[in-house]
Amino acid sequence: MTYDDAYHTAAAALCTVHLDGTILRVNDRFCSRLGYTREQVAVGMDVSTLFTPAGKIYLETHLRPLLLAEGKLDEIALDLRRADRSRIPVLVQVYCNSDRASAEVAILPFAERKNYEREILLSKRRSEALTQELSVINRGLQEFTGTVSHDLKQPVRSIHSYLSVLQRMLGDKLSAPEQKMMQTVMNSASRMDRMVGDLLYFATAQQSMTAKDEVDIHRLLAELCELLDSQLRDCDGQLMLPDTLPTVWGNESSLLRLFQNLVSNALKFMAEGVRPMVRVTYRELEKYHEFSVHDNGIGIPAEKRAMIFEPFERLHPEQAYEGSGIGLATCRKIVSTHGGRIHVEAANDGGSTFVFTLEKRPSS
Repeated sequence: MTYDDAYHTAAAALCTVHLDGTILRVNDRFCSRLGYTREQVAVGMDVSTLFTPAGKIYLETHLRPLLLAEGKLDEIALDLRRADRSRIPVLVQVYCNSDRASAEVAILPFAERKNYEREILLSKRRSEALTQELSVINRGLQEFTGTVSHDLKQPVRSIHSYLSVLQRMLGDKLSAPEQKMMQTVMNSASRMDRMVGDLLYFATAQQSMTAKDEVDIHRLLAELCELLDSQLRDCDGQLMLPDTLPTVWGNESSLLRLFQNLVSNALKFMAEGVRPMVRVTYRELEKYHEFSVHDNGIGIPAEKRAMIFEPFERLHPEQAYEGSGIGLATCRKIVSTHGGRIHVEAANDGGSTFVFTLEKRPSS
């Protein structure tokens, strides 16, 4: 029996993963356990797709750095997500290959007893009173915010700083593979720093949006143009704004972030050689202000349009389009806090149109 035969007939779910996160190959048990077809994996699926939102944080802050340092991970207990979005509790074993550019991953499900205990715990939690649940959520949010700001952000920045110093000190002493590994770790640290910043805002956004006032959208979008001036020049993009814009009731800084996220994404997700053309439109409804952000970009498949508003949901690998995967989730939270809704439609030119509403200020 050849190695390939043993690989594909193994009892465990196996996959080979590049250290940048791209899944290179899988065996038959991987597909049957997690519900993915070989065609889905063959398009360059990122291993983070298998992780829950909390698991993705754990991947970036603990698993990836530990794997790079130790070359292996022994029996890590995780919850992974199948293709149908259901969760499966597993033990994961990882060993780096000799080239240190990829790793072999073995995934073993827990016994059925684990699922039974989980269901009992979930049932018990659902039976708790609403006031108790809110207390737990608020306390967890405060703890999470403190952890992000102190226990995660500063160490990640320190790692990046020390790596930068090492890179300058060692210079040409590093071989080409070593330089590539160093750059991979630095890029991961920078990506994690951005992710933590976005998570911090996402976690505290609702609290920060309690202060509302009249916001002149015309003035706000003029400020947006200044913020995006560099990105517009870099991509030779054009941003078109309506002549008439309203004054709305809301939190100014969060509304600026809302427009910035949507327009910045519209400029970013473009096909090669296409000049970005982004247009903001407005219309007044009876109880809402409705805004739309149109682009001529790569578009979003119909079956993916709902999931993109979930935290950490990415349609493309980060090496293709940079980002934390939480921008649209933040947009949805901002719109919801302003009493509105957001969705995406297909544009006539093949791009996308993001439509959102903001509730008008109630008459006093």
